[in-house]
Amino acid sequence: MLTDPVEADYRVTDVRKLTPSIAEIIAEPVDAPVPYVAGQYVLVCDAARTLPARSFSFASAPDPSGPITLLVTRYPSGRFSGWVHDEMCPGDEVLLDGPYGALRPVRGPLLGICAGSGLAPIRAIVQEALADDPGADMVVVMSARTESDVIDGDRLNELALTHPQFRFIRTLTRAAGPEPIGRLPDQLAELVPDLATRQVVIAGPDSFVTACARAARSAGVPPSKLATEEYYADPVPWTDDPEPTAPVQAENGVR
Repeated sequence: MLTDPVEADYRVTDVRKLTPSIAEIIAEPVDAPVPYVAGQYVLVCDAARTLPARSFSFASAPDPSGPITLLVTRYPSGRFSGWVHDEMCPGDEVLLDGPYGALRPVRGPLLGICAGSGLAPIRAIVQEALADDPGADMVVVMSARTESDVIDGDRLNELALTHPQFRFIRTLTRAAGPEPIGRLPDQLAELVPDLATRQVVIAGPDSFVTACARAARSAGVPPSKLATEEYYADPVPWTDDPEPTAPVQAENGVR
């Protein structure tokens, strides 16, 4: 059930690098947590509000005990992402404002398509679905530049071993290695032949999402079964500009 946005203080319990450009934050509520459902996002800033707030999709399914996980992409000259990657440590506090958004696929076989920190909402949705039904039919396809940029590869491969109806596929766009290799939109229908029968969720950079959505529609996925979450390097709705623009979808990992 969707809830109204609230503000809540969280204390960082762990921060670690998943790839050279993406850090994972784990934090727990100081008092009451932000209630959310998998697929939603939240605005985050430092407790003193000295850094601009940035939006991030929850990267973990809701946990009754309160901890949350976020994925933060480093951007050149990014004040918030630079703080996370270079200075944040356990014990630091952050302020969350949310939740926002409603990226919720309807029930049925799922195909999650992601690049970079676009894994965040898909990971939360997968965790929630498998907790409810360990036999859920799910495929996650991730596009990465190199093997070192594949987020959670070991964890996702382990899910494939322990859940027979779960599959994980990674593609590499800038390195040699085991197949599949190359741009994901060009080979999506080949990698997932039954994609037209699945609920499809796509998350990642704007151009990636647009290209994958076009490929999914060409393969027969109807609009009613296609959900997207585009992330932007330019924090359009959360700028300090005195004339704010209308909110857009989650900007996971923006500056």
